[in-house]
Amino acid sequence: TRKADSPPITVADAMEAVLASILMDKQDANVLVKRLLEEVKAHPVKRKQGIRIMLLGSENDDISFVRMLESLGVDVVIDDICVGSRYFWNEVGHGKDLLMALASRYADRPPCPNKDPVGNRRITHVAQLAKDYRVQGAILLLQKFCDPHQWQTPEITAKFEQNGIPTLVLESDVTTSMGQMQTRI
Repeated sequence: TRKADSPPITVADAMEAVLASILMDKQDANVLVKRLLEEVKAHPVKRKQGIRIMLLGSENDDISFVRMLESLGVDVVIDDICVGSRYFWNEVGHGKDLLMALASRYADRPPCPNKDPVGNRRITHVAQLAKDYRVQGAILLLQKFCDPHQWQTPEITAKFEQNGIPTLVLESDVTTSMGQMQTRI
């Protein structure tokens, strides 16, 4: 749904669903996600289209930060954060050896920078996401002291600028200073 011109679900709502699914029994979470998708199809919401942004970074479960972004006229149409799309991007394959299928899913999913030190897989993946989701700008929200994400920042920024995508790098720690972040954005 995030690829739509006017995404029917805000990224904050999607983020809440992902965070809930991390904590819930997966069968219960699947029922709720299916119900949500059916509701979106049955009752589409037309929202004012905002600037299409990609949010990248390390662990960020601060929904208030994402709501602040949305209040500025931004549509976060895709992300690459630990508790976002990277958590559920690919599916577990089918087969007789379920443990191997689960292990393959983890090995084949879009990598976190600490498992992709050269950056080839992740940078290619996020550049393709930006193209597929028609991203107009990117925000890299980096946790202080998350060195793997910091190391890939220059390459990602260069790749996005090469593709005409303006990029803003924001660094935070456990708490986010909303006023400062809002001013910079």
